[in-house]
Amino acid sequence: EVGWNAYANHAGGYVYTLCKKSDFDACRDAHLPAGFPGSGGTADATQEENYLQCVWDCFESNTLEWTPNSQKVQWRDEACSYARMDASEKVGRDGEIWRYTPIPDKLQVTLGGEGKCTWDSVAGFSDADVELKFLESFGTSDVCDSGPGARSPRDWHVMDGVRVPFLPGGEYLLGWRWDAYMADQMWTGCADVTILDVFPAEGEGSAPSSSTCPPSPTTAPVPTAGPTGPGPTPSPSSRPSDVPESPTPPPVPPPPTWDHPASAMPPIPVPTLSPAASAPISAPSAGDPDQGGPPGPSSCYDVLPLPGNWGGNGEHDCDTYESHGGTSYCVHDVLQGQCCFCGGGSSTGPPTPSPVSGPCTDHTLTGNWGGRGVYYMY
Repeated sequence: EVGWNAYANHAGGYVYTLCKKSDFDACRDAHLPAGFPGSGGTADATQEENYLQCVWDCFESNTLEWTPNSQKVQWRDEACSYARMDASEKVGRDGEIWRYTPIPDKLQVTLGGEGKCTWDSVAGFSDADVELKFLESFGTSDVCDSGPGARSPRDWHVMDGVRVPFLPGGEYLLGWRWDAYMADQMWTGCADVTILDVFPAEGEGSAPSSSTCPPSPTTAPVPTAGPTGPGPTPSPSSRPSDVPESPTPPPVPPPPTWDHPASAMPPIPVPTLSPAASAPISAPSAGDPDQGGPPGPSSCYDVLPLPGNWGGNGEHDCDTYESHGGTSYCVHDVLQGQCCFCGGGSSTGPPTPSPVSGPCTDHTLTGNWGGRGVYYMY
């Protein structure tokens, strides 16, 4: 059993792979300088490209098959509290089978994107208590994709069963890859695992799973009411043309992604938090609660610069995140507070520089205008 969690939901598809550790290490020895990283110096662009291709080939040579009817969303770390999901799948360019994330991003389907409404994937619940938690997070069955937790389903882990192929015993790297749909991003992660030539004793070396839980109902309940009522019905809005969070460090830029309507692009650097292609939805305008945006002043100014990696030393501002993911980023407190498109910002504009008396000195150009000090006012 494998699982992952999306602090910020971008929908899309995911897959698990295996790479033998000795083959992974061989890629390093074959394509990177001896001792790299560290005393071995740096690798040039060609060496890095060849190394990355070698590593990707290793992982993709063992794409894991899904166990049928195994997808579920689990409530936090409670292995016996979950909603069973009817998994949607898609064949990748090399014949591998990807699974779609079971929870669509906020307004993804409502505004014309691909996918299914949240409740259309529900096959049943482990118990009545987890059903109530699901209702609180995603609304009743008449709410498609605008429930309170659609944008950030952080309390729900996406769990699946995978089949381990007959491979030689030894150390392996388990790879996880998520190609986002509502943002032009790809996320990866890996874990150290060992494949044994013999089966361990019962209960040895394994974590609790749903196989040890009491049986759950076989049919999905049809809720008629819940703690939260239906969310507001959004008015149709236009979807801007394709463009390039989130909670983990930015991955190494990948080779072309799986068969998706738009090619994935490397994500922009963002801060680390606790624990992804189509066009994003239009950002709600301030003062338009029906579109999901909070009331705001008639004039709104972004509070800049953004702190830390959010600002990238002046390279990124609120416009960067609005055009490369839209309101998907508004789950983060920094952007909620400082960016107008997230309902934050300030009604007071930036201070006007005082007139300079005597010789005039140019101000340092900000953001991409300055190109990190490369460009000046000549």
